[in-house]
Amino acid sequence: MSAPNTSIKVPQSFQDSGTVLRVEGDRVVVQGASAVLHCRRAVSCVVDPRADDLVLFAGIASGERYVLAVLERPGDPAAVWSSAGPVTLAAPEGGVTVAARDGVHVVTPATVRVTSDAVSVTAREGDLAVQALTYVGAAVAANLDDLKLTAQRIDTVAERLSQKLKRAYRAVSEIDQLRAEQGDWSFRKTLGLHAANVVATATELVKVDGDQIHLG
Repeated sequence: MSAPNTSIKVPQSFQDSGTVLRVEGDRVVVQGASAVLHCRRAVSCVVDPRADDLVLFAGIASGERYVLAVLERPGDPAAVWSSAGPVTLAAPEGGVTVAARDGVHVVTPATVRVTSDAVSVTAREGDLAVQALTYVGAAVAANLDDLKLTAQRIDTVAERLSQKLKRAYRAVSEIDQLRAEQGDWSFRKTLGLHAANVVATATELVKVDGDQIHLG
């Protein structure tokens, strides 16, 4: 039986720090203590490395090198967190809070979905620009001090419409048309109709009743 070949050296694992020289695709070129290493980015390294970063890197027995984390960043501290695949933030026993002094932006060419038992939005001002909006719900309750609506066309279809107003003002520049099966107008004091011409027609009966009737 032959003796084992003791001349074969198995690469040892190690860990060290170095400075990023440049990023080439999926490889990070790092200046180590004694050599320049071409490293892959570890899954645990969520911050994108960039030139001049001080990073922690490691080598494994297979000979592959990995950047584990960004330790320091001179100058601009801005960071990009990215992943090659989908990312999920999960807190099974608690909540998730996103806080920023200068704003939070959600940018995607796809769909943003929010699924929850309840949604609460509190803001001093709001601005919504949507090309097409569809709302499906059981009820809407709104308490507003001022509402201004500008639209080219409004179409409303409802089984019942009820309004309670203290004062109502409406100005129609062209045509005001109402068609109904029956109509009932009741005024406690005075009803005034003013027009250049008034035409009242009925196929069966026209009735005018009052304590005094003045014509002409």
